[in-house]
Amino acid sequence: MKKHIYALAIFGLIACGEGPIESNKNAPNKGLEANVLRLETQVLLESIQATGTVMANEQVELKAEESGRLIKISFQEGSQVSKGAALFQIDDRDFQAQAKNVQVNLNLAKKELERNTSLLQAEAISQEAYDASANKVASLQAELDILKVRIDRCLIRAPFSGRIGLRQISEGAYISVGQSLVNLVQDRPLKIEFEVPEIYASRIQKGMPLKAFSSSNTDTLYASIYAFESSINAGNRNLKVRAICSGDVKNRVPGSYLAISLELNETTNALMVPTEAVIPELNGQKVFLVKDGKVKSQAVGTGIRRASLIEIVSGLDAGDSILTTGILQARDGMPVQPIETDR
Repeated sequence: MKKHIYALAIFGLIACGEGPIESNKNAPNKGLEANVLRLETQVLLESIQATGTVMANEQVELKAEESGRLIKISFQEGSQVSKGAALFQIDDRDFQAQAKNVQVNLNLAKKELERNTSLLQAEAISQEAYDASANKVASLQAELDILKVRIDRCLIRAPFSGRIGLRQISEGAYISVGQSLVNLVQDRPLKIEFEVPEIYASRIQKGMPLKAFSSSNTDTLYASIYAFESSINAGNRNLKVRAICSGDVKNRVPGSYLAISLELNETTNALMVPTEAVIPELNGQKVFLVKDGKVKSQAVGTGIRRASLIEIVSGLDAGDSILTTGILQARDGMPVQPIETDR
């Protein structure tokens, strides 16, 4: 009997109590609370950041073209030299003596050829005898020309004006063909060499300006592109580019490091949105547009990416508002309680 009384009492309490579920149904729906960004146009600079190297206008490692004893050095290390200036003299007395001997034989052969020319006209000698004397003159002349070239190679001259480096040989030493002697550098004007990724290769053009900076010198170098490779490097998929500096380039040494900034394009009315506001989809990308207080999906086209921003090239206009938070909870038609942001 007591068990039945307790059961009736509990049932009565439940029946008489207020229904909490019914009261929640009447609560107002405030919508999704989220940050909302109102879009404004801004200036966007598209640029390439790269590393480069300072290059001399001309640079050559002078090497010996003839073997022999070095008898004279005609420059001071580190000095400026003019184009054509004598730098090294190799002993050429052997070649000079051979050239004199050949010259004597050549003179005799020429006189013999003159006599044979008269005899051939008088039909006193055969055509074969005349041809033999003519061939002898030609052969001796060729031998003399070769010796003159070898004599000329014994005197090493500056191929262009520039600053001579540190010599690697002393007077009196015997040098061999191909032995390195000294470096010659023409450092005015200076050049810059750098590489750009394959994706930008088609946009590189002659005359494009750039800026260059180095850690050892606070001055900015200004340059313009004058040439680039005809093909992309298959190893690193980069395009090699060269630029020529303008203005003052003092205290710049060929071979030093530079940071390169190359501007490709400037957009004055770009729309930039936080990267987290753009949602990837199977067929593209979208954002959540806030219109009339409600969420609406909007497909967009994107352009340049920055660390935290991405350019919108289609699908949005200046003045539109988009969600920047609450992306995962957002659904089309959902009301929004906006929290305005300036970003």
